[in-house]
Amino acid sequence: MAKKNKKTQKQQETIRQLEKLAKQVGLKVSWGKLRFAGLKLKGGQCLFKGEKWLVLDRTQPYEDQLDSFREALQEFDLRGREVPKELSRLLDIPLLAEAEGGAP
Repeated sequence: MAKKNKKTQKQQETIRQLEKLAKQVGLKVSWGKLRFAGLKLKGGQCLFKGEKWLVLDRTQPYEDQLDSFREALQEFDLRGREVPKELSRLLDIPLLAEAEGGAP
């Protein structure tokens, strides 16, 4: 039997915040079990009918989901967005982290 990837409450909240941020910048997010004909498919970014999508597997470990969001959101200008300090650190975007702690 496959082991479930149970996320902590904090990890679940982080994923919710990332999904909210993605939607704010126009990135649509789709969740599912990415299996087809017995194969485990890899999620990621795609363009569908002119819209950018991030397709994620619900059963992926938290770290893999975080990496997918990080990679997808790197393509967007997040300056001027309200991004929690911890989230900007997780996204590894220096401008966001600096803007949070800096100027009055």
